[in-house]
Amino acid sequence: LMNFKLAEMRSAVKEFIAGIAEGDEVFVYFSGVGLHADRDNFLLAADFDPRRKQGFSLTALAQDLEDRNGAVKIVFVDAARAGEILGESAGLVAPVEQTRETLIVFSQQYEQTLRDPAGGRPSAFATALAAALRKPGLSVSGLAEDVIVSTTNATSGQQQPVVGEHGHHRCQPVVAVAPRGRGRRDAGEVGGTEQ
Repeated sequence: LMNFKLAEMRSAVKEFIAGIAEGDEVFVYFSGVGLHADRDNFLLAADFDPRRKQGFSLTALAQDLEDRNGAVKIVFVDAARAGEILGESAGLVAPVEQTRETLIVFSQQYEQTLRDPAGGRPSAFATALAAALRKPGLSVSGLAEDVIVSTTNATSGQQQPVVGEHGHHRCQPVVAVAPRGRGRRDAGEVGGTEQ
């Protein structure tokens, strides 16, 4: 997806999630702007309106991935962009709950933001991820580790991605997952404000 509006983004993700079959290897990459509200992280669509504060809940995405039986599920989130329009909500926060089977890699430390690279170049995180994906034989945790080390080195420590370890990937999860039922957030909801 590229520069999609929230409704288009929501529809495309729903279709993508529905297409995940048992044993699939699932890879999601988001590059853009994110914000946090009510201890959740939200990925913003091209039509983001700061007055309405609507975004795509990373918690809802993680829960939807958890509900599928894919063999490997990994999400790379490059959404720590700085911006006056977001104010104190810019950057992503540490998750409240953990996933069991979905590894989430954030491009920057929690509650830290980054400026876009000059000249429209890809971010150090995106560059490191593209290079790591071309390396044969990397495990999921090896891929995450390679991206973290490469990004940190390329930025002389100014950017330090966050990942942990969990389950059979030997990685500790780092993304929040809302409990089923009342606490589950709709993908279009930011800070408890529904569309």
